[in-house]
Amino acid sequence: MNSTTLRTLWTRNNVTTLKLDLENNNRDENDTSVKTSNQICPFIKTIKEITSNFELLNELTIEGEVVSYFKQWQVIVYESANPTEFNYMINLITSSLSYNVIYNESIENVLDFYNMGNELRSNGFFSVEGSILFFYVSVYIAKTFDGAVITNPQVKLQINIKPFLTVKN
Repeated sequence: MNSTTLRTLWTRNNVTTLKLDLENNNRDENDTSVKTSNQICPFIKTIKEITSNFELLNELTIEGEVVSYFKQWQVIVYESANPTEFNYMINLITSSLSYNVIYNESIENVLDFYNMGNELRSNGFFSVEGSILFFYVSVYIAKTFDGAVITNPQVKLQINIKPFLTVKN
């Protein structure tokens, strides 16, 4: 064999070695992803429901008269020290969370009438602080026209997390 043939074979060997190293790294990363997924799977397969107790709303009083009622809830939805798992769960939970603000039965019919002018508002949003995913919900009721008299309603928050996934074992 001449030196050119040996050089060519040596170069091919080095290229093959680099490709094998790259493939081994890909397999290691895949193994890590599978292990992380297996830890997350039990949470994904369950439907989580968080429900508070009935509470009175806070009152905003101006010149001795109550002009609106409001309430804000801060709920820890998920917490994890593993950054890969946490980022995955943020994407999963934020797309599959729904919430209901439930009023006690004595006020519900009045609120239906009262809401015609869009004076009843609720708002929900997420916040990330460190390794904790929070969900905030606020509700606001204001009397802006002469309508039904509203007394401070009792209200509770119901959060449902139902991932839109089917996970096969």
